[in-house]
Amino acid sequence: MREGDLLRAENETLRSRISRLTKAILRISEDLDLDTVLQEVVDEARSLVGARYGAILILDDSGCVRDFITSGITHEEREREGDGPAAAGCSGT
Repeated sequence: MREGDLLRAENETLRSRISRLTKAILRISEDLDLDTVLQEVVDEARSLVGARYGAILILDDSGCVRDFITSGITHEEREREGDGPAAAGCSGT
């Protein structure tokens, strides 16, 4: 492939990524509810990188898990996982 063709292909790839990212930003910013925004963020991040699963783990000031948001797993898988990973020294309450 010639250098010009490679540059055109690279530009098209970058344009596609920018377009997908812009659409994701618009979808994420449609709602101001924190839980909804975080779910959209993990869903869109997973989609943008082509991952099967995605997760956001939110820790409180003491380093304990405050929230665990997932994408790409079934309801049953999520129930088996429970509240997500536990941080060392946290009681899980």
